Amino acid sequence: MATLPPYIQHGDTIGIACPARFIDADTIASTIQIIEQWGCKVKLCSNINAQYHQFGGTDAERTQGFNELLSDPSVKAILAGRGGYGCVRIVDGIDWKLLQQQPKWIVGYSDVTVFHNHIHQHLNMATLHAEMPVNFTKPEYGHNVILLQQALFGNMQPYTFSHHASINGTCRGVLVGGNLSILYSLAGTPSELNTDNKILFIEDLDEYLYHIDRMLLQLSRGNVLANIKGVLIGSMSDMKDNTIPFGQNAIEILTAVLTPLNIPVAFGAPCGHQATNYPLVLGAEYVLRVSNKEAVLSVG
Repeated sequence: MATLPPYIQHGDTIGIACPARFIDADTIASTIQIIEQWGCKVKLCSNINAQYHQFGGTDAERTQGFNELLSDPSVKAILAGRGGYGCVRIVDGIDWKLLQQQPKWIVGYSDVTVFHNHIHQHLNMATLHAEMPVNFTKPEYGHNVILLQQALFGNMQPYTFSHHASINGTCRGVLVGGNLSILYSLAGTPSELNTDNKILFIEDLDEYLYHIDRMLLQLSRGNVLANIKGVLIGSMSDMKDNTIPFGQNAIEILTAVLTPLNIPVAFGAPCGHQATNYPLVLGAEYVLRVSNKEAVLSVG
């Protein structure tokens, strides 16, 4: 199991970073108020109002802004303001030794999958796959924010959810993963995920069905799936098809690849690009129980 950063306490400072797509302070003004209602202070990264094309400033500006939050001992957690694209452009410029010296929670999902996996591989430190500030004030995301607050303060609850087409069984292992497209893109890089004896979590958004098939086959042929204990599948949202249909939906594609592994597989986890995006402690040990009726995911 990975090292857990210290949980947040009242009076601590939470940083908001902008490592990918641009975001400005006005957009997250209400988010700042929510975090202050938790009893915490907020520190914004220096590039919060910067914009370089679609990015939150140049690569150098985004790297500097993130490093500043890492180096500040008063900052106990860093929330990526939003996803988009850009984390992979700065991951090698971030001074991860600062995080090793001063462990703190790194929080986000989608493009932040780059950071989750790089940290897991090189620092063996837990991170939070969870809601990001850009969505905090949207009413449909309110419960995600409550659960994120609880997770940061050390109160993670088990998740019980109904499923479809799942494969029954029980497994225990360290939970790793994130966005499928990002995991696929990290193959062969220093941030590539080690899945041996672990539970793999995947989710994705707005992909062609044949892309899903290709990515899964790459993971399979690259032995990423060879020694996993189980699979947790979150939302596979807004999938697209060609004029000539691929012939399988996302669930069928996943089932075809995962069934021969003879391990527990749970579809329908309340995590990912959807209104129910509950926090997951990547790097922590979990128990996944899948039955005909439901699936239960609990911290082991």
